[in-house]
Amino acid sequence: YNNQFNKMFTAGTPHNGAVDAYPVWSAGDSTNSDLVEKIVLSLLLKRCGATSQNSRTVLRDKVPSVRDLLPVFDYLRDRKTDIPKSVNGMDAKNEWLLGNSFSWPYWGVEIGTLAGNYYSTLAELTVAEATNKEIQNGDWLDGKPAGKKYKLNGDGTVLLSSAQLIGADNRWIWQKHAYLVSSAAGM
Repeated sequence: YNNQFNKMFTAGTPHNGAVDAYPVWSAGDSTNSDLVEKIVLSLLLKRCGATSQNSRTVLRDKVPSVRDLLPVFDYLRDRKTDIPKSVNGMDAKNEWLLGNSFSWPYWGVEIGTLAGNYYSTLAELTVAEATNKEIQNGDWLDGKPAGKKYKLNGDGTVLLSSAQLIGADNRWIWQKHAYLVSSAAGM
């Protein structure tokens, strides 16, 4: 902005969101998370009063940026109809990325990306209807996960298609998300 910088490099950044954010945002659920993320989420929820409040409510209040990690591509598929749900019609919507004008030519800034590839990465969730109680609590308004679809096009956390940008110098390495920057290949 205003020629503040002329080059930018991102590493494993979910420019189009990450599917793992949906359960956390929609119900305060960490079932898709790895062990470390589950521990951190549990500690956060306990520290912030989740024992007396709904986990989703606490997370949305204390960590609203999780919403900015929701995908901007259709990633939920109705279990009954097998039809993808339009991200534009969902309750769990990433308003920040959907309304963002960050696109090529990026105001003249030279952009580079580094992404991981060939690791099983969550690409889509099959969802079923939530129970009446869950809906009354405000949980799973777009559907409760009932199945997962993975692709080998990602770093285990972020899909390759989400980590890369049109018009950028996109590079990928055979590496997991957590080691993109610290690995020899990443260096």
